[in-house]
Amino acid sequence: MKRPSRTFVVVAVLAAILVAVGVTAALGSSGGKAARRAAVVRRPVSPRLYRHLGALAHARRASAASHPLPSSVLLGVSPQMGLTPSAAVYAGGTYPSWIVPGSTEVCLMHGDLGSGGGSGGICGTIAAFEQRGLAEATETPSGSHVVLGLVPDGNNSVRVTDANGNTETVPVANNVYEITGGDPVSATLRSASGSMTTRHLPVISAPPPPSAPAN
Repeated sequence: MKRPSRTFVVVAVLAAILVAVGVTAALGSSGGKAARRAAVVRRPVSPRLYRHLGALAHARRASAASHPLPSSVLLGVSPQMGLTPSAAVYAGGTYPSWIVPGSTEVCLMHGDLGSGGGSGGICGTIAAFEQRGLAEATETPSGSHVVLGLVPDGNNSVRVTDANGNTETVPVANNVYEITGGDPVSATLRSASGSMTTRHLPVISAPPPPSAPAN
C-alpha cells in the first residue's frame, strides 16, 4: 500500500483548518446577530389592554405618523415599567395626551400644557386600570386645575362630583376624560367588568404660605 504524499497530507490539513475557521466564523456571525436581536427586545402589549382600550385599535395607525410620542414625554416613561412606547396612541383632547400600553402597566401621558407648563402623566398596573381607571391632577401655567383620566371601554362619560356635592357629566373620547377648573373629588365610571365604581380624584396640594420675615 502506498503512503499518501506529504503534499497531500499538508493540503488535507489546510482544508480542515479552513473548514473549521469557516464554521467558527459562521457561528460567531449568527451568535452576534442573536445577541443583537436579544438586545432589542420589544415588550409585548398585554391582550387585556386591547380588549378594554378601544383607542389602541382605532387610533394606532393615524397617530403613529401624525402625532408621535414627544421626546419630553418619552423621557418620563421608564423602561423598567414593562411599557411599549412604540405602541403609544395619541388620544387628542384640549390638553393633548397619549396612551402608552405595556405588558404589565399602562400610562396616560400629556405633553407640555403651554408656556412654562411641563409634560407628565400617570401610570398604573393593568389590574388597577381595569378596576377604576387612572387619573392625574395637574395645572396649566395660569394656575387652572386640570384632571386627566383614562377609563376602560363602556364609558361614554363619567359623573364627576365636586367638594360641595354638585355633580356634572364629563364626556369621554378615546378612553380619556378631562376636567378643567372647579374642585372635583370623585368620578363614577364603569370598570372593565361593567360594574359601576367611584374613585377618588387626585388633588393638587396648595403651596405652603410664605415664611414670615425674620425680625
